[in-house]
Amino acid sequence: IQERQYYSFSVRVSGIPPENRGPGLVLIRRAAFDSPFPFTWANPYAGNLSVQIGADGSFSAPSVPPGPYWAGYTPAGAVRGGAQFLMADRNLEDVRIEVTPGIDLTGKIVFEDGSAPNLRNGSMSVFLSNMGVYVRGFSVAPSGEFIVPGLPAGPYRVEFQDSAVVRKVEINKRSFAGGEFELTPLDPQAVITVARTGGAIQGTIELQDQAKAYPRGMVTIAPLPLRPTDTPRRKYLEGNASFSVDRLEAGRYRVCAWLEEGSEVDRVLGNPQYEQKFGISCQAVNLSTDERRAIQLKQVSVVEFK
Repeated sequence: IQERQYYSFSVRVSGIPPENRGPGLVLIRRAAFDSPFPFTWANPYAGNLSVQIGADGSFSAPSVPPGPYWAGYTPAGAVRGGAQFLMADRNLEDVRIEVTPGIDLTGKIVFEDGSAPNLRNGSMSVFLSNMGVYVRGFSVAPSGEFIVPGLPAGPYRVEFQDSAVVRKVEINKRSFAGGEFELTPLDPQAVITVARTGGAIQGTIELQDQAKAYPRGMVTIAPLPLRPTDTPRRKYLEGNASFSVDRLEAGRYRVCAWLEEGSEVDRVLGNPQYEQKFGISCQAVNLSTDERRAIQLKQVSVVEFK
């Protein structure tokens, strides 16, 4: 065997506030690289390396193994920034990273009648080309008030899965239907209106032979088109050849019934390489506000799907 070549990586970081002491970068080696699709970004990290940034904003890592990386500024929060890069077959010299102040998003969550919902937590996710999908969970006070500090600007999705469905987000005098909104550094104050129930998709499944003795597998309900910040809903059969998924926003969904239940589905879900096969094997469903739709599905295996 031959030992793999290691390379050096030098960076200059700009925009660091003078009061930030001991800043650094965390180099996270990813198992997958440079894809806007959730099935890729969901792959696990494959190790990380921490390096401190010098007083002049520079640092150098002398022995970095080949692979795809995310270099993230730390401590993250009040200041955010980073870049993704590929260490292939040579040293990387004078890579530039800019950090910017994070945004503190405050606001309140209300039902359509103005009352405070009994929600404990939610999540906000954003896709940025230099960092992929960034997800932040947050807590909700009994009054419905919340604060999410240190966010990067960009297009977000807010969700309260299995708890409530988002009707609209009002922020900086703009109103966004559903859970998608744009976050900018304009002293953002948000009002998120939710409903106890939303749309629903239910149906029955024509099972494959392997699952007929005991119905197994799962159904996925994914927004169409599937954006990086979307989280497909999953319903495991567990002995039942029918399914029902509620609290869905109005919109268009792709519904698939799978024999498998794990990561093999993640690797094809949302992958444009299989777009034609999705059209044959799954169903597209248009759902209006609070509408309930009943469908029939034929179960498919990932092996046959590919």
